[in-house]
Amino acid sequence: MSVKSTLKLFIAIACITLVLGASQNIPLPNALDKTSIARFLATSANAMQRNPTRSVTCSDYFLPAIECITKEFEKSNVKCTTTAEEARAAAEAETADDQAEFAQQADNSCGAVVECKNAADAEAKFQCYANNGSSGSKDLRTLSNNANSKSSKLNDKLRRIDREEESCITTNRFKYETDSDQAYQEFTDCIYGHSAVPTEPSHWCPEPETK
Repeated sequence: MSVKSTLKLFIAIACITLVLGASQNIPLPNALDKTSIARFLATSANAMQRNPTRSVTCSDYFLPAIECITKEFEKSNVKCTTTAEEARAAAEAETADDQAEFAQQADNSCGAVVECKNAADAEAKFQCYANNGSSGSKDLRTLSNNANSKSSKLNDKLRRIDREEESCITTNRFKYETDSDQAYQEFTDCIYGHSAVPTEPSHWCPEPETK
């Protein structure tokens, strides 16, 4: 392998890991950050130059594996986000009856007062405001208390959904970092001849499900 070919191999490794990580605006975890990639390339450079044929064979196996690990991370994170979005939408939908009830109560409480302007004369208007204003104020306080209670319960549910989503993504990131570390270590061992070039299908790239 010429120096030019070796450089191309370096670029291929870096591009696959970096571009895939940015393809869905997902921050790269530590295992695939620029420093890790540079370290891998630096530690593997001599072995690649000494045995270019083996390096290419190892790359043909491990680069797709690294791509599968990255895609699985992205897929899992999308699932976390989709599940959370569906749960938030469901939580909002559950409040539809309460929203309608509160709207009706507000109309009822304020409607009687609003209609006072249509009373026959000043005395009737003042009496209307005095009577309905007091009861309307009491009804609105009750409405406010009930709405605060419902709002608190909804916010608690939404915060729980946020925590579950964050936990889901954290779990995915841990698995991604662990799998990536292992893949890079096996890649390095393969290049240096510390292990045989794998021949079995990569366990990081499962076979598509057949229907």
